Amino acid sequence: MYNAFFFGPEGLQCRSSGSDAAPQSAEVAMPGETYQVAFDRLLEAVASAEKQGKIPFLKEHVFFFMDPKVVAQNIPSDVARTVKACPVVVDRNVPSSISGGSTESSTSSPAARTNPTLLPDSFLIGMTPLILFRHPALMIPSFYRAAQKGKMEVSVHDEEWPVNASLRWPRLVYDWYASNATGESARSVIVIDSDDLINSPGFTSHLSASLGFDEQHLQTSWEQKPEAFRADKGDLVNSFKSAIWDSTGIIRSKRRDYEIDVAAEQEKLREEFGEEVGNSMARYIDLAMEDYHYLRE
Repeated sequence: MYNAFFFGPEGLQCRSSGSDAAPQSAEVAMPGETYQVAFDRLLEAVASAEKQGKIPFLKEHVFFFMDPKVVAQNIPSDVARTVKACPVVVDRNVPSSISGGSTESSTSSPAARTNPTLLPDSFLIGMTPLILFRHPALMIPSFYRAAQKGKMEVSVHDEEWPVNASLRWPRLVYDWYASNATGESARSVIVIDSDDLINSPGFTSHLSASLGFDEQHLQTSWEQKPEAFRADKGDLVNSFKSAIWDSTGIIRSKRRDYEIDVAAEQEKLREEFGEEVGNSMARYIDLAMEDYHYLRE
């Protein structure tokens, strides 16, 4: 969904600059990369994995495929946002494991969609959703630092900032699953605080077992990525992935997220970024804390 969001003809990102992504290029057009094309390719990948006896595992930032009307309804009222048309995505040929065994090819017309994303209900309802989130006092400045280092023209005044600096999107998806994922095809929602994923011994093993994954394939150590590997990846990709590419294993936190003093962290952000940016970060941290505590419950 990444390319469809940024560069496709239905692109939903509202940041004015075209330099948001794409290694080595500030202007990239992908006229054929509609959300339907991306979705169909996703289903083909799922079907291919299942034919090989594997369990498909899909990962994406949820705001890349949120319904733009839902986004506009869930940002602060004093923030202006361009509301783009919601791309139409139809479930044409859902693999049986995703459809819950249904052989119907289109159980998810746009008119029938009830979830807050632009994806068909039948696709979401048949998967086991993992919702991963991070403490806002860490998430928001981390994104800003990586964006700045990666030469993304991000500003606390642009239209995407309230979206990037929010945990409302995973919360809305969770609420939809909690309210609508019922019946034989429904799967349990797994909500994960990244602090537990990183710092709780045995957490990944327990998670893998609950999903039916073979624990022998879990990695807790790896080799650093050499410079030759990174050379053609571009500033933005290198910036956002530098921590994992520079590492040789899981980097444990020096403190747990529940120990964070939010007010103290906000003051540090004002010192690091200045009053204008620091105050905006502090505001969105405060706004996101309600969703953070909600997801933690």
